[in-house]
Amino acid sequence: MSRSIAMRASLSNSPPVGLFWLLIGCVLILSVLPSVRLLSSALVDWNQGVNSSLWKVLSAPSTWRALWHSLYTST
Repeated sequence: MSRSIAMRASLSNSPPVGLFWLLIGCVLILSVLPSVRLLSSALVDWNQGVNSSLWKVLSAPSTWRALWHSLYTST
């Protein structure tokens, strides 16, 4: 009898599974949406060729230097 009471007590203390998935969904939405927006605005501008802002950023040496520093630091 005490075992069933202990099992009920441990089940009632666990957080709801739906709340966990809601939290994961919110984090994904808040982290993915800004990146998707930046990518879409860069690709829309891509038609301008050399004058596009994406091309200017990718051709700047400071971009590649910053990328190298980030990769070096993360490893």
